[in-house]
Amino acid sequence: MSSIPENIKLICEEIDHLLPPELPDEDRCCGRGCVPCIYDYYRENLKNWKASIIKKIELSNLDDKSKNAYLEKLNHFLRHSD
Repeated sequence: MSSIPENIKLICEEIDHLLPPELPDEDRCCGRGCVPCIYDYYRENLKNWKASIIKKIELSNLDDKSKNAYLEKLNHFLRHSD
């Protein structure tokens, strides 16, 4: 089952952007404190995805109201995905 909410999938589809990285399953981490851990890779990929999608939204032809709505939804998603 995908950890990516439908509204984020729709935003990505609307602006032709890649989906965000999936949160790794808990069983993918060995729990030994590896540096870097699989979650470190996830956070780095999420940070890069966030920067690229924000830039794409800002450069899009969407009206300001739509841009702000998308950015608000993204920020909500990102606050709850780390």
